[in-house]
Amino acid sequence: MSIMEFLNFSFNKIKGTERRQNRSNILKYFVITYLILVIISITIISSLTKTAFSNFMSYEKSEIRRLTYQSYSLIHNYLNYTNLALCELSENINESKTNSEIMSYMDKTLRMTKEIKYILFIDKNGNTISTSPELNSDLIKSSSVCHLNSTYPCYGDVFLKDEEEFSTTTKLSNSGKLIIGRLSIVEFLKRSLQANFKNYEISFIDPDRNILSSTVKSPYIPETNLKNPYTDNLFFGKNTISSIFPMYERGKTIIVTSYTKSLIGRFIKLTIPFILFILLGFILFTLTFIAFSYNLSNFLARQQIRLSFSESIREINSILIERTYLYDITQKICNILTKIEEIEVCAFLFQERNKIKVKSIQTKDEDFKDQFFNFFNFR
Repeated sequence: MSIMEFLNFSFNKIKGTERRQNRSNILKYFVITYLILVIISITIISSLTKTAFSNFMSYEKSEIRRLTYQSYSLIHNYLNYTNLALCELSENINESKTNSEIMSYMDKTLRMTKEIKYILFIDKNGNTISTSPELNSDLIKSSSVCHLNSTYPCYGDVFLKDEEEFSTTTKLSNSGKLIIGRLSIVEFLKRSLQANFKNYEISFIDPDRNILSSTVKSPYIPETNLKNPYTDNLFFGKNTISSIFPMYERGKTIIVTSYTKSLIGRFIKLTIPFILFILLGFILFTLTFIAFSYNLSNFLARQQIRLSFSESIREINSILIERTYLYDITQKICNILTKIEEIEVCAFLFQERNKIKVKSIQTKDEDFKDQFFNFFNFR
């Protein structure tokens, strides 16, 4: 191999390496661009998610406050109304002289006050008059914890009847003891308050942290002084958000609680359609970007091939006008064409007296020359 041929071969190798390096750089640019777009998208989505969660939590906090204030208003009116009915019934019983009159007033109270379901009257001689004789023992038992000399009618234990929760209120009259079975505070709230009780706990407790009524068996009670509770701010526990509202006139406290785990679960449930939409959009964007990158890479590769062939044709045209031997011309053409990256072997085959011979050949690698001769089955 002459010095010129060696230099041409080396130059061909360098140009091929440059073209491969250009392709590699294009691929790197596409990957970097894709990563930048992904990072920007994740940043925007994270920001939107953070804002949405902040708004969701603000709504939940206001909802907890709303439930607390509305619960207070409903309970206050409910107790006042039923206590008025109880006082009126007590006065009527004191003025009644026969059992039939007492029963008539008791029936009238049931018709006028839907929240009162059962009435039991026990006179001084131990005789009973009841609107629901089958519940006499339950009513008496649940009212036994009450302090009969309290200013306000006291609250008895909670009992269930037909899957409804009731509690008792006891009041002494001149003629005996009057026991009222009425809807519990929580049961009344369930019927009157617009709320999803699967998401919130509502409890009615006394200053000694005794649970008078609750939507759950084991409600959460914040570790704070319930005799002087917060009225304007929420109480944040380890895994809870609670709103505490005192009923000073009755010495009781209302607590509405929501668990952080439940809040996050509801937020995720609300955002699942959005998440699926984002995920689908991300997949479509990725596939589109890959397809675009692939097509553009092929387009640039074809353009590079066209450019290489155009340059080679100009060189070949200049060679063809030279006055030299055919072998030299074909060998120069082979050398020019193998400079193109996609061409590994260039050869001129001539038929001489029914035999094909290789007149000129150039390969990027000597192994290709052996493969070429083996393919055409001749030397």
